[in-house]
Amino acid sequence: GIMVICTLFYAFVEIQNYRKLGLRKYFGNLWRCLEAFTVILTCAVGIIFFLRYYKFVEILKDFQKYGHTRFLNFEAVFQMHEHLHISLAVLGGVVIFKMLKVTA
Repeated sequence: GIMVICTLFYAFVEIQNYRKLGLRKYFGNLWRCLEAFTVILTCAVGIIFFLRYYKFVEILKDFQKYGHTRFLNFEAVFQMHEHLHISLAVLGGVVIFKMLKVTA
């Protein structure tokens, strides 16, 4: 829940900045491009997280219904898990890069 609240607040702030500066000035600065990329990537991480959870719950319902008599395909869950890890790694790298800029 905290992640969703922070993401919405952060997105709201960036939308306000975009509205004040306009398209050229906003995306003319590398750091503002990184801010926009961070918002988009954070939303993507949240969506992938919930899709992975939904698919996992769906598979568990099938297991409760059919037991060991039916083959359960976990490929979608594992693939979403991999995408989640890659997205989180990229997001972590961008945030660390931004923190280095702030401390420099």
